[in-house]
Amino acid sequence: MTSGFGKDVLEEPAMVLPPQDASLERRHGVRGHKEAQARVLNLIEANRLPHALLLTGPQGIGKKLFSKQLAGVLLSGRVNTSLRSEKTFESFISPEDEKHIYAHTHPNLWDDQGEDNPQLFPYKIETIRSVSSFFQKTAGIEGARVALLPDLHLFNSQALNALLKGLEEPPCRSFLILTSHKPGVLPKTILSRVHQLRLGYPDTLTYEVIIRQQVPEIDGQTLRFLKSFSPSPGLALACWRLGGETHFQRYERLLLIILQDARQTATSTF
Repeated sequence: MTSGFGKDVLEEPAMVLPPQDASLERRHGVRGHKEAQARVLNLIEANRLPHALLLTGPQGIGKKLFSKQLAGVLLSGRVNTSLRSEKTFESFISPEDEKHIYAHTHPNLWDDQGEDNPQLFPYKIETIRSVSSFFQKTAGIEGARVALLPDLHLFNSQALNALLKGLEEPPCRSFLILTSHKPGVLPKTILSRVHQLRLGYPDTLTYEVIIRQQVPEIDGQTLRFLKSFSPSPGLALACWRLGGETHFQRYERLLLIILQDARQTATSTF
């Protein structure tokens, strides 16, 4: 039996976020989402992780990094949380697997860069056929096989139909880790066959750590401005790298002019 993986849902491309430094991702792992990490690790340990997991939540909060680190856990082997004081993905990924995952050279991982590769929009049936072929082949090494499919809302109707077939006939020891910040546009037939896990915005401390990892020279005032711009660190970084620093300086100067005018008005009036 051949297993496959796939109403057009894409009207316009999503905002392309700037790629993060892979070396920083390896060094720091997933920031935040500790409850979600612990929940998934418990499912893996109990051998109850669903074949298809859909990570949802706002854009730019680390869903793709979460999925990549989860892939590392699955590829590294059995999870025993009783041997770890903290239930985080980073604790269960072997250095060798981590190196191959970020170099896109792990034989048991199918990885696509999603919005980091805009020419792929919209995703077509060829993407799902590639995943299906990957799962049908003999595993490169013994163990689980994992495919990462980001931005599920960017798949066209043919691709989603092919994916639906794969969800109905999952190969043994195979895992699909999907992400989308627009799950509402996905067909109900897809949503009914995946396990959804929603990730939220990071807390203030985690937010600041993420920003400073990517922009070490940023000052506190600019950091607060970015936080007010968006609670999503990914979108805030996009703003910064697309000229946000210049716009912020202009905005700051404008506020100073308004403040000076207000002071003069207050002095003459009161």
